[in-house]
Amino acid sequence: MKIVIGSAGRRTYLVGWFMAALAELGLPGEVIVTENDVTSPSFGLAHRSVWMPPYADPAYAEQMLELFTAERPDLFVPLNDFEIDLLSRGLGSRLEEYCDQVLVPSRQAQRNLSDKLAMSQSLAAAGVTTPRTWLAAELDELRGSVDDPVSEYVVKHRFGSGSSGLRFATPSQLDSAVAGSLAELPAPDNDPVPDLPPAARVVVQQRVPGDEYGVDGVFSLTSPTPALTGVLARRKLQMRAGETDKAVTVDPAPFVETVTRLGDLIGPRGLVDIDIIRTADGAQHVIDINPRFGGGYPFCHAAGANVPLYILQSLRGAADPALLEYRTALTVAKYQDVRVVGELDNVEKGS
Repeated sequence: MKIVIGSAGRRTYLVGWFMAALAELGLPGEVIVTENDVTSPSFGLAHRSVWMPPYADPAYAEQMLELFTAERPDLFVPLNDFEIDLLSRGLGSRLEEYCDQVLVPSRQAQRNLSDKLAMSQSLAAAGVTTPRTWLAAELDELRGSVDDPVSEYVVKHRFGSGSSGLRFATPSQLDSAVAGSLAELPAPDNDPVPDLPPAARVVVQQRVPGDEYGVDGVFSLTSPTPALTGVLARRKLQMRAGETDKAVTVDPAPFVETVTRLGDLIGPRGLVDIDIIRTADGAQHVIDINPRFGGGYPFCHAAGANVPLYILQSLRGAADPALLEYRTALTVAKYQDVRVVGELDNVEKGS
């Protein structure tokens, strides 16, 4: 069995967990990491690492196709939002000719997920509660359309990742917060829609009071229709650099209905990372969705869940549901580690 993990970056733990899952199954095979940055902590950690050009480089698609044609992997797990967006534009379907499972959503689903305005609109249309969202270009409309007083807003990049451009602002601070977010927009060659004016690339949302939860929906790899097989959840305690840094594991039951609705909407396979604000009265507001392993999964893994092993078992035909169970009320924290990333002998360069 061969597993390709795309753009693992700092997520060395996930590479290790897939390698451990392969070993536990006793199967011959390997985990291959594809990465543009050879100094990435995950590069060289897997059985093999293969350098790839940047996503925007036309050579990226060619070299990925060459790799998949030669290796015929069983599973491809991309971990970078911008890589997933590119793959959803057709390359993912081409890779599926040589790989059993490419965990990339459909183009329509990815368009709605990567665009925070489109996501808000599609969720609302599907009956999923989400904060109302405006473009930065619509501040006058925002101020005239909010009936109840709003104490705080969230400002962020419309097509951003990892909390890019994030600001919290009171009504009187809104203009300066938008200006700050606009000043941090990526260069046009790194923007998925470079022709949009800047004020259409920043969004403003009403900040919903409540506790923030990270929730993972685990969906079948083989079902012809979206099939939810498990839910993992944790309450966020602390964030760092756009990722959850500390969290406490919680009972996933209250989130099953919301995750099921999202599955019907986006038709995912594998794991989907969802951010939800839960208010004091129990109402749930979906604020972000990432069709990949997110930075919050490790908290439930540390509490006993094992999604990498569950996925590999699924590829063999049957998976143990107990692998999606974990202990609740455990407080879990991430920490830093170091490793040598030079003088590696298991590194390849794309042709």
